[in-house]
Amino acid sequence: MAQNLTNVHKKEEETESYDTETRAGALLLDKHEPGWRSKVKRANIDARRGCLISQLRSSYDQGITSLFLAEYGREPSEVEAQAFSLAHGFVARFDGQATPEQNRLEVQNLEQAWEAVLAQT
Repeated sequence: MAQNLTNVHKKEEETESYDTETRAGALLLDKHEPGWRSKVKRANIDARRGCLISQLRSSYDQGITSLFLAEYGREPSEVEAQAFSLAHGFVARFDGQATPEQNRLEVQNLEQAWEAVLAQT
């Protein structure tokens, strides 16, 4: 039972973190992708496929690279690109020991956080 309570608490913390991260992502997009909100189809937000970045650029990787380049003036390493994506809510956090259901919930939490950001417009 204690493990279940820990998992519930962990999920609440992660949802809060996604809210923070997606707000950071929205600010980054406001800075480097003016008008991005009007280009995003809310029904097509899919965190398993690069969330909304794939809607703004030809590919997720190209989108992350161009945003990092705009922010820092250079292309990211693979590790930097992953950390940048996580910090801005562009990808879900996956634990290698998580169950498929836990991973599904991570994706759902991230998508809901982006939906909340978009609803503020």
